[in-house]
Amino acid sequence: MGFLDNLRDTLSQGAERVKFETDKIQRTGRLRNEINDLQQQIATNFGQLGQRAYELNKQGTLDAPEVASIVQLIDELQGRLSATQQQLEQAQNEQYEAQQQQSAPPAPPLQQIPFDANAQDQPTAPTAVDAGPYACSQCGTQLSPDAAFCPNCGKNLNA
Repeated sequence: MGFLDNLRDTLSQGAERVKFETDKIQRTGRLRNEINDLQQQIATNFGQLGQRAYELNKQGTLDAPEVASIVQLIDELQGRLSATQQQLEQAQNEQYEAQQQQSAPPAPPLQQIPFDANAQDQPTAPTAVDAGPYACSQCGTQLSPDAAFCPNCGKNLNA
């Protein structure tokens, strides 16, 4: 059952990562749109400020109170833009961190007993199968020498 548990955990972590990355893409897209909107509003207001300053300059009077409200609005938009850009940078720098799931201890390895249908209850000489278990190179589970696959992680031992 260890192989299936590992497979389930791996698939679960993969699904969590896909969800994380999807959420990250949505957040960063939304923040980029907000940044673009704020930049457009700032550009529009700078245009209005420039146009008004130009008109006042042409008239020979540049009255600060008329310009002050536009300057204040631009300052507010720039503050919001800066905060949103920081949020975007943080969202882009986020890294997926797999949560450690507590799983049941691995099942003990299956004991494989060689079977010879022609044998007649006679004691046999020790064979390579009787040489003792060895460990899987991937997960460390003890295996018998004739095992083709690891019963814990599913590694193909003949590959």
